[in-house]
Amino acid sequence: MTTPAATDLRGLLVVDLGTQYAWAEIAGAGYSPPFAAMALAVQFVLKTLGTVVPELFRVLIVAQATQVISVLAGIVIIVFFILLYRDCQREGREKLKMASMLGIIGSCIGLLTTLKGFILVFQTVFSPHMVRSIMTAHYFETVLPWISSALFLFFIIVFWEEMRLPEQTKLRRAALVAVFGAAFVALAATLVVVNYLIAREVTFLSDLIASASVIILLLLALSALAVIYFFLVYYREQTG
Repeated sequence: MTTPAATDLRGLLVVDLGTQYAWAEIAGAGYSPPFAAMALAVQFVLKTLGTVVPELFRVLIVAQATQVISVLAGIVIIVFFILLYRDCQREGREKLKMASMLGIIGSCIGLLTTLKGFILVFQTVFSPHMVRSIMTAHYFETVLPWISSALFLFFIIVFWEEMRLPEQTKLRRAALVAVFGAAFVALAATLVVVNYLIAREVTFLSDLIASASVIILLLLALSALAVIYFFLVYYREQTG
């Protein structure tokens, strides 16, 4: 059995390839990093599969299972951001507290993009009007991922600026690497939004620059690795 919304699902699985895994690295924040890392890995693998093998998600049961897992991973990330905010509030770290709030907002926006796919694959449960409205709401694939990536970029810049003590050198360096990764993701999301505003159609970055699609996917993967590296350094510094 195939999903009637296969094309839309492919878009949801691909368009923010750099956005959601960019949120998970801070989500651990010394509370339970394995869960944050797991959410990061799950979302990265699913979105990569959606890019490389989109036909796989045309099978309804596979698409449904994927969306349920993605929603659960998104919820885990939101919970960790809330814990991070609470920790910053308790310690009086005002700038990081404000940035953490943006992290909460950004992760909620990231979850919204996932919920569109969830509604589409379980559309028999929802009203036909809601399904039609969701299918034609292209801001889920364009504007929302752009806002989410921009918020994360702001967060990681603030984090980098706050790490000024001598013993925080490794973490500051790792944060700088993540800044470059997040900046590329934000740039990619910006190009997708600009193209949508001009052409009034959703086109993914790899399709916008077809001749360099492999290079773009490689850069997105490197951006993900940069963020993962930051998460690993942060976890090591917290537990060391």
